[in-house]
Amino acid sequence: MQGRDTIKHLDRILTTRISDNDNQSIHESLICSSNGRIVDYLSIYIMLDKILIINNYNKGDVIRRILSKGIRWDEEVEILNGDSSIRKITVLGNEIKEIFTKTDFSFDDLTDFKWIEDGDNIISIDKRYELMITEILIPKVNLDEIKEKLQKKCLTEINGKEWDKNRIDIGMIGHEEINNRIPFNVGMEELVKMDKGCYPGQEIHARLESRGKQKKALVTLICEKYISEGEFKIKDGGKIIITTANNGGEKESTFFGIIPIKYVNNPKIVLLNGIELKINKIINFRLLNSRH
Repeated sequence: MQGRDTIKHLDRILTTRISDNDNQSIHESLICSSNGRIVDYLSIYIMLDKILIINNYNKGDVIRRILSKGIRWDEEVEILNGDSSIRKITVLGNEIKEIFTKTDFSFDDLTDFKWIEDGDNIISIDKRYELMITEILIPKVNLDEIKEKLQKKCLTEINGKEWDKNRIDIGMIGHEEINNRIPFNVGMEELVKMDKGCYPGQEIHARLESRGKQKKALVTLICEKYISEGEFKIKDGGKIIITTANNGGEKESTFFGIIPIKYVNNPKIVLLNGIELKINKIINFRLLNSRH
């Protein structure tokens, strides 16, 4: 996005206030529907004259339609489509500074919510998890070159199932966990700011906050048996929603699950069919990897 009124326009849409952010910072926020449910989670890269928005890979058209609504006749806001020109690589837990050529910055000096440029690439790190996460935004034409450099450093490209296993292990919330859900029920309340101006869904969020906003909790679970994604009844009442499942084979299987808040202090959950799931971590966006 670009234009002199871009920040002002975004502040009317996002669940957080973006106007206070500095250049070369990364702002995290949600876009919600009018019923208060999450449409998508956004990472917003603040630049001098532009805003680069990274969202769930298959929701670009949806987000652009939402962003294009409500632009006032006298405002200057332009929305561009970068889906075909930008790619993102996420690296878990490895030192990758050797593949970059820039010499006037140190990876050790990089902090969360900041980004730096290395030629045509944009690099950021996230140290909130048990493994450091490095994200690289690159022009699509450079994708093969960067992947080759990473592979020469003995980094392995993983498939979707392996990615889900790693996400569960470190507690990285994905689109499967938040899509069409109330932020308070999936550990995303940190990205809902009730003291900012209006945004889609704010009225619902305010009502929930006044009544006691959290009814459910997002957790990671361990089980000796594998169950697929879906809803399952709990023996003592209520249900659990398995959003992401990793089949451990002969080892324990792991899961992301949404459970009634009353069970968060229980060591395990027993399903109606007798399967027992051990609660491993309570997932909260502010306090990532809160140990059970």
